[in-house]
Amino acid sequence: MDGFVDFVVRAIYADAACDPTRAQPTPALARILCGPDSIHRATSNERFPSCTSDMGNGRLTIHVPASACAWQVNHCVGQQLVRWYLARHAYDGAKVDSIVRRIAAAVCVPTPAFQRAVAELGESIPALSDHFRVSQSLMALRLAECNGYPTALRTPTQIIVRGSFWDWPQTEVDWALLLQHARATGLTVRHLNDVRGRVVIRAR
Repeated sequence: MDGFVDFVVRAIYADAACDPTRAQPTPALARILCGPDSIHRATSNERFPSCTSDMGNGRLTIHVPASACAWQVNHCVGQQLVRWYLARHAYDGAKVDSIVRRIAAAVCVPTPAFQRAVAELGESIPALSDHFRVSQSLMALRLAECNGYPTALRTPTQIIVRGSFWDWPQTEVDWALLLQHARATGLTVRHLNDVRGRVVIRAR
């Protein structure tokens, strides 16, 4: 999966004539690949049936909510751009949300750009998320994917694991026990501060 993700990210950056060692905001990539008017920032009273509109001739308009902050715009545009790109190149993954989100995260934070940023900023999740204009959740998962640290992102509705294999709990009771004894078992626990109720558990 990681090989396919990196392949698509390299292809998107190559088609946009951009260097993946320097991450580009996804709206900038979309304007290059889909046309200069491809991003539509909605006003508060506008409603759209879809996040995108097919303008024909391979063009796309991506509708962005008026209230979205910088990282939310980066995420939203990245996901719609990747969905369009995969469909345009006849990849089945265009219809699978989890694949689209995984690739979009890597478009926001390409592996070469990640490696360069870590060399300059270290592995601070807040610092890296600000640098790439992404959420701390996305940054924690990309840190796990790129460096291999076994990582679990726990939100109020789901648990997402990334990185090398780890014997994560399978039940709510076991998760509660793990969080109680995490530090004693060599795990680090970080409460993210950009979205409430999100916790990252990591083994090193």
